[in-house]
Amino acid sequence: MAAHFKREPTDANRSIGKGSSEQTVRMCTSWIVRLTNIVKIDTIVNQMGYFLAEKEALW
Repeated sequence: MAAHFKREPTDANRSIGKGSSEQTVRMCTSWIVRLTNIVKIDTIVNQMGYFLAEKEALW
C-alpha cells in the first residue's frame, strides 16, 4: 500500500477512499466476529448458570 501511494501521489485521494472502505469492511467484520464471540461466551455462561442451578437444586 505504501509503495502505491509513493508511485501515484495524484491518485492518493482515490486510494485513501478505497483504503477507508476496506478499513470499514474490516472493522465491520471484526465487530461481527466480536459479537459472535460475545454470543458464544453468553451461551457458555448460561449453560454454566443452568448447571450451577441444577447443582443447587440437588443440594
